[in-house]
Amino acid sequence: MTGEYDYDDDYDDFRDMRSARVPEAGGSLVRRAANLIGGLLMMCLLLAAVAGGAYLYVTTAFDAPGPLATDRTVDIARGQGLQEIAATLYDEGVVDSDKIFIMGVLAHRANGSLKAGEYQFPAGTSMNQVMSALTAGRAIQYSVTVPEGLTTRQIVAKLEADPVLTGEISQIPAEGALLPDTYAFTRGTSRQAMISRMRDAQQELVEELWASRAEGLPIDKPYEALILASIVEKETGVGGERARVASVFVNRLRRSMRLQSDPTIIYGIVGGEGSLGRPLTRTDINTRTPYNTYKIDGLPPTPIANPGRAAIAAVLQPATTDDLFFVADGTGGHAFAASLVEHNRNVAEWRKIERERRNAEREAERAAAEAEAAAAGEVAAANDADTVDPAVAAAGELASQTPGDTAAADAAGDGEQANAQQPETQEPSAVEAGVAETPEPAAEPEPEPEPAESPDARASSDPVESGDGAGGATGGAEPSAETDREYPLPLPKPEPPQRASSASPTVDVTVVPLPAANAN
Repeated sequence: MTGEYDYDDDYDDFRDMRSARVPEAGGSLVRRAANLIGGLLMMCLLLAAVAGGAYLYVTTAFDAPGPLATDRTVDIARGQGLQEIAATLYDEGVVDSDKIFIMGVLAHRANGSLKAGEYQFPAGTSMNQVMSALTAGRAIQYSVTVPEGLTTRQIVAKLEADPVLTGEISQIPAEGALLPDTYAFTRGTSRQAMISRMRDAQQELVEELWASRAEGLPIDKPYEALILASIVEKETGVGGERARVASVFVNRLRRSMRLQSDPTIIYGIVGGEGSLGRPLTRTDINTRTPYNTYKIDGLPPTPIANPGRAAIAAVLQPATTDDLFFVADGTGGHAFAASLVEHNRNVAEWRKIERERRNAEREAERAAAEAEAAAAGEVAAANDADTVDPAVAAAGELASQTPGDTAAADAAGDGEQANAQQPETQEPSAVEAGVAETPEPAAEPEPEPEPAESPDARASSDPVESGDGAGGATGGAEPSAETDREYPLPLPKPEPPQRASSASPTVDVTVVPLPAANAN
């Protein structure tokens, strides 16, 4: 019908639109995108597989035993980075591959934790074990032991002689500022660093002990405690005596008595050298120095050595005693006394021990000389027996055939033997007669006071100044292990050929009987 709308045509058009296909160009783009994504996924899987295999390979190689057949010591220098460390280990034959070592360290995130030092790697050490040693700092440890009682100069010399320490000591600290102890260190540590450690340790210790000091001490500052501790350190090497020795000096300071300590005389003469190298003389005692506590009041201006913990603690916690004197007792320790009378008895006992020791030494030397002479005589006799003169042998055969002549020959031989045994008589020397010779002092000794005399005019409370300890605080004290003092002090040498009387106050005389062979 004309003018009517045709619904069939519209339906056909709609059906054609629904059935229309996507253009060919659009389909190709989707396929290419899909292919790209798939390729990327495959590549990622492949890379993951390769990375996993590489990680497995590196991990296995990193944990596997290393190439070292024997132990090896390697020095990892300060300032080296990871690559330099790996190269050093590879050059020394510790690792198979420097690159695998680097990858292993990076995988463990230990790059910034490797420490310098000298390391000893056992045979077969793995890279992982090498890394663990470097990160833990398990370097070879060296040590230096500084004994108590050394001077600062002696400690510096000890550090300078150490072949492992490095560098110069640019700042030498004051006397007494270093703490004696055993210090561990690694190769490459500087000597100045060791000095700083010792100084810091001493300062920390003094502050710690000063805070817990006893009340009423006659010292006002930690530095004064250090000075007195250095004297105690040099006076005794017996640990159990330090507190009592300290009490002697504390008691004397409280009474305004001079300390009269022999080690202060030595320090005033040689300073930081430490050793005098000879016995003290009366001239030494009477020579005024800033350190000679026989001549000055109170404490010396500085410590005379570097005291250890025990000596400092003894000064700040001294024993409670009335002692004012001490002298060697012959056992390595000391006999203490609260009065001069008691001290003089202790000194007399010590002198007796010294005489007995000198006599025993002389007897031992004489016995050794006689044994040596007897051995030499036996050797000479054996040599004579091996070389017989043919004429003497013939005469011996003839004598054996003539019995009447044998008795005369025997008598003549006995006479010769008797003459050989009787030495020529001569005046015995001082040593043979048993006179104790004493070393010549460095200067003309001054007369010693008689034993019965009272203290001199210095102070009524001060004992007699005497180099042999009869009036000093420490008189005749045996030196500690770090002290080179010798006792007794040298006495005047007797004038030969006269023999000094045994009652002389200055010379010990002991008469030893001569051997029987020399007596007529």
